[in-house]
Amino acid sequence: MGVSLPGLASGLDTATLITKLMGIEKIPYNNLQVKKTNIDNNKSVFNNINLKLKTLRDAATNLSDLDSFKVNGGTSSDPSKVAVTVGDNAISGNYTIEVSQLAKPHVIAMNSISVLGSDGKDASFDFETYKDNVIKVNGKEIKFSDLELDGKTTSEALVEIASAINKSDSGVQASVIQTKPGEKSLVLTAKESGEDHEITTDLSNSTLFSVDNNAGQPAQNAELIVNGVKITSSSNTIKAAVPGMTFQLLAEKSTVSVEVKQDVDKITSKIDAFVKAYNEVIDIIKENTKKITNEKDANGEYKNFKTNLQGDSLLRDLQNELYGIVSSVGANGNSDGFKLLSQIGLEIDKGVTSAALMTGKISFDKELFKEKIAEDPVAVEELFRGDNGLGVVAKDRLKDWTSVNGLIQMKMDGYQSQIDFITDQMESMNERLILKEDALNKKFTAMEVALSKLQSQQSWMTTQLNSMIASSKSNS
Repeated sequence: MGVSLPGLASGLDTATLITKLMGIEKIPYNNLQVKKTNIDNNKSVFNNINLKLKTLRDAATNLSDLDSFKVNGGTSSDPSKVAVTVGDNAISGNYTIEVSQLAKPHVIAMNSISVLGSDGKDASFDFETYKDNVIKVNGKEIKFSDLELDGKTTSEALVEIASAINKSDSGVQASVIQTKPGEKSLVLTAKESGEDHEITTDLSNSTLFSVDNNAGQPAQNAELIVNGVKITSSSNTIKAAVPGMTFQLLAEKSTVSVEVKQDVDKITSKIDAFVKAYNEVIDIIKENTKKITNEKDANGEYKNFKTNLQGDSLLRDLQNELYGIVSSVGANGNSDGFKLLSQIGLEIDKGVTSAALMTGKISFDKELFKEKIAEDPVAVEELFRGDNGLGVVAKDRLKDWTSVNGLIQMKMDGYQSQIDFITDQMESMNERLILKEDALNKKFTAMEVALSKLQSQQSWMTTQLNSMIASSKSNS
């Protein structure tokens, strides 16, 4: 029976052991990572709030501007005859537009040219006969010798000449039309209408073309009367007749009426933009200050640990500020005017009677607003643009929150300082962890080497003992 000594090799999974030991060592590092993540998330929340507050302040500025309630819209009694576009600075009122004639571009037609030969097929262009021809259109020379006319048919040559005119920057559009079977004419049309844009031609050096005095169209200015004032224009788009209004003349011998009045829909959309921006800020505050519960696993560690801003003093102050802006608005007009925003359709937590159901958000009754602005537009405007109006108050009071050095930016800067500090801590700690892991690897490696040597010695001793036992048995 052989003799054996207990094995001295470690038998350990040293890699797993080191990993578990380092896991314990990294707990403070991981805690810093969680802390950094939560701070970064909080910073993101405030960054989002900052952007939303700037949108809200922009909406407030739009309500406080001088022209915020001067936006106008216009309607034509017959848009097929005179279409109207109204700018915000147009003056409210009624306008009568009588159009006697439309502006027309100058059109010159050349005498028709036969494009067919005696065989009834496309005739070849006689380049040798016409190669020295030169025509001038609005002072721009078109030399036939510069064009690729040789070898072309007459129809192709006419198209080539028209193309050259169009490329000459002469302010003329040239085209080739068929006047009757087998005959075509070169037609010149001014790109702009009116008498100021008459076409001038010089055909003295042309034997191919001559003007057809029985065709074409003379240049003509538009003539109209707006509220008794006669107007002449080279264009059918009339911009300067009435400030803030553009008329598009579409039919001669026509009379239409145009009504310009306050565009309630545009004003409503500006208020709606403010309400939406306000409510979005309220939503973000409520979402990030609600109570949360972090669950723990079987080992007592948190699952998906996260924090929120419940109890944050700055958010509480902001919420109070927003409520204060809306609740402080009131008009200073006469007793017959509107005094409160609720009278024109804007109210916080309208109809809510339980504190638990209050959201702090504004409701906007657009139909009621439109009814009230039609009833008393001056009083409604006072609630937005007056010294104590919503637009003015919100713009002024939100400035300290949204400026470059505002309260929100200062909060984010504070978070960034914490993030930078923790990042430095983590970098320093990570360096120590690397050294620690390296030291553990070296210790376990040295242990394995030592155990390996002992195991070799054990094997040698076992061999020697077995040899001695065997020798003793043989001698006996």
